[in-house]
Amino acid sequence: MGFEVRQLRLVAAIGREGNLSRAASALGVSQPAVSCQLSRLEKQLGYRLFERHDSGVIATAMGEALLRRVDSVLPLMDDLLSDIDQRAMINAGPSVLRVGAVCSAIAGRIGGLVAGAVQGGTVSVQIDDCVLRLIDMVGDRRLDLAAIKEYPGYEHPLPPDVRVTAFMADPTAVLLPEHHPLADRSLVELADLRDESWVLHPVDSSRFHEYLFASCAALGFRPSVSHHCTNEQASLQVVRNGAISLSQAGSPALAPGVVCRLLAGNALSRKHALAWRVDSPLAPAASTLISELRSAYWHEARRSPVFADWARDPQSWELSESR
Repeated sequence: MGFEVRQLRLVAAIGREGNLSRAASALGVSQPAVSCQLSRLEKQLGYRLFERHDSGVIATAMGEALLRRVDSVLPLMDDLLSDIDQRAMINAGPSVLRVGAVCSAIAGRIGGLVAGAVQGGTVSVQIDDCVLRLIDMVGDRRLDLAAIKEYPGYEHPLPPDVRVTAFMADPTAVLLPEHHPLADRSLVELADLRDESWVLHPVDSSRFHEYLFASCAALGFRPSVSHHCTNEQASLQVVRNGAISLSQAGSPALAPGVVCRLLAGNALSRKHALAWRVDSPLAPAASTLISELRSAYWHEARRSPVFADWARDPQSWELSESR
């Protein structure tokens, strides 16, 4: 298998700190996020890199071998990526600003907001639902900033010199067949979905599946996922025929025979955040962009029949969490 730069940085931080909590602090992310990333990498490799102990972690023989090479490889990778970035900037011209965004209610507006904030230059926008890829591209200077989404307690490790500010949270809604017994409620409890058949996106790097299954486990059940689907319209057809799914503000319009209801108690809420490097040309505009992105989100949310009532009380959902 091939390694990603973020995985090498993760291993280097754990080896350097000898403790998952300290490694998490160095990477600017939660300890559970580091633990999960390490477990996932070890599963991909097929062997353990670190032995866990009460006082911290100790590298295995395979871990030691990898650490020796990581210390040599990372500086070379940083130099290579910096050189590629400089050449790309020369070819593109100094006035091109490169922005990334996950699919969300504000993805279509971020390019215009960036152009307005800096008042000049051309903005190139890459929309990509892989948060890890966007974070890595910010860290490698292939993007000047990115609008991302994360889940509380399941944040991703950050490359050096990358800052993230979560500026708001939003609720999750459940999609139901129109004649479902829960369809007449305005709010649906997550626990009431324990016996349903679910349709979800395939497992990816967003960590949403971990978040979902942990939230359901806390309520004493495990979702029964009958379908994995990457196409939104196909998912709606499955829901119309008896399954349930999940949605957020800005999702595609519903199909006939499908209704959308908010989950009660902030269940499965997510965070919208802005990521940038400290030396990004857009770093001075970050606070302005955060304010503009909040306003853009509320404008889009109020256009949704399901989210409009919720969006009338924005203060309770606005955040200012930086790492």
